[in-house]
Amino acid sequence: MADLKANDKSKLERLFAMQTGYVSDFSDRSFREFIDDAVGINIDDSKYYEGSNSKARRLRMFWKLESNAVIGKLLLEMIEHVRSEDSYRWEQALGEECIQIAKRLLAGSTVSELGAIKPNRQGEGFEMLAREVRQAIQEEHFRQGLDRLHAFLTAYIRTLCQNHGINTEEKSLNAIFGEYVKTLVAKGKLQSDMSQQVMRMSITALDKLNHVRNDQSLAHPNEVLNHEEALLIFNYVTATVRFLESLEK
Repeated sequence: MADLKANDKSKLERLFAMQTGYVSDFSDRSFREFIDDAVGINIDDSKYYEGSNSKARRLRMFWKLESNAVIGKLLLEMIEHVRSEDSYRWEQALGEECIQIAKRLLAGSTVSELGAIKPNRQGEGFEMLAREVRQAIQEEHFRQGLDRLHAFLTAYIRTLCQNHGINTEEKSLNAIFGEYVKTLVAKGKLQSDMSQQVMRMSITALDKLNHVRNDQSLAHPNEVLNHEEALLIFNYVTATVRFLESLEK
């Protein structure tokens, strides 16, 4: 449940014009697709229904059920949508207040790049894996989710490599990422020496993630890594995936 006060909700409802049951200029379909793209959650899930299937009621239930990280991320996306696409409803002072509400939620959250955890190719298994990782983040079960995070990242990077024609057969996560980084550098995709160095350092970091997965996660009967270090790894991986997504675009 997010830390939204009654006054916060009142301001957000005004900005999103929720008084009549609608949310901004969204149709049912665009509302569902927008939220799925922003945070990877299906707003049509029955748990968000409370006596009515109006978009406003579903959004209020979403605020009631989801975490600070999820709601803060979605609010920033929705506020930007109102500012740019539904501008006749935009009130500058109110908009700025709502942005601060969203930033406060994110500041109190643990993993801000939740929206980065989405498959980069089709496949039911990959979709399921992404959902499991997002659930671990939303419920702050970082220690329990380390194995799923490793599996997701491996699938994600293998897909990137395949898109670039890189052979990934019988190679570890750090090995295929090393091949990917070489390709990025050769194609001039990284503009600064620092970016290249950070990416090369990530090859070593992902080798250590292999160790965490094998020896400090629930993949095997291990003593699981402590919460704070697991949280650090989640933040590192999600930030990396977000960067790779933007780089590929």
